[in-house]
Amino acid sequence: MIAGNAETLNPGLFILTLGLFQIISLLVNVAVGPQTWKKAAWRKLHLIGIGLVILLIIIALTQSSAARTGDKDDKYSMAGLETMIYALIPAILLCLFYTVITYVEWKKIKTGK
Repeated sequence: MIAGNAETLNPGLFILTLGLFQIISLLVNVAVGPQTWKKAAWRKLHLIGIGLVILLIIIALTQSSAARTGDKDDKYSMAGLETMIYALIPAILLCLFYTVITYVEWKKIKTGK
């Protein structure tokens, strides 16, 4: 839907969609049940981090034009862009962290521990 049409290729919509997929993934993981490998402190830390990143993205998308820095009459000045960029850094780190979590859990499942 996002990449199929050049008119709907909106970075904000894209990030919001990825956030929605992450929320769905978290809800599915919670609904599946309390497995021992899901109770790791790493997953709890990841869940808190994802919540904070999603909060930053919501703040960035809801910032009003009055919050703009620089020339307030500039039609290309985007409210919330700086907050969105700052939200990108922990989001990337959380993706890398989740890769490590997945690898460690996969090794535990393979060895049966």
